Amino acid sequence: MAFRYHGGPHKLGATTVTPYTGTAGTQAAFTEQGVIRVVLTTLGFINITAAGTAATTSHMPIAANTPEYFQVDVGDQISGIQSASGGNMHVTFCDR
Repeated sequence: MAFRYHGGPHKLGATTVTPYTGTAGTQAAFTEQGVIRVVLTTLGFINITAAGTAATTSHMPIAANTPEYFQVDVGDQISGIQSASGGNMHVTFCDR
């Protein structure tokens, strides 16, 4: 999947929180298509894929406490892993 920027304005929906450490934290597959807002509480890496592949440090880096927006499809999963210290991955589904 190609990542595409989808910055606001968006109406924010429910947020799910998944912890990550040196072991990736992976959320359940999305049940609808749309835009998500992702915030990691520490510097880390994310992977969004239909295959549910866990994030590694070779995936896309995300700065701490910096929201990023991505398009997801039904069945996609997001996974996050730490760079140096564990944290939480906050994923909010956005309505347009």
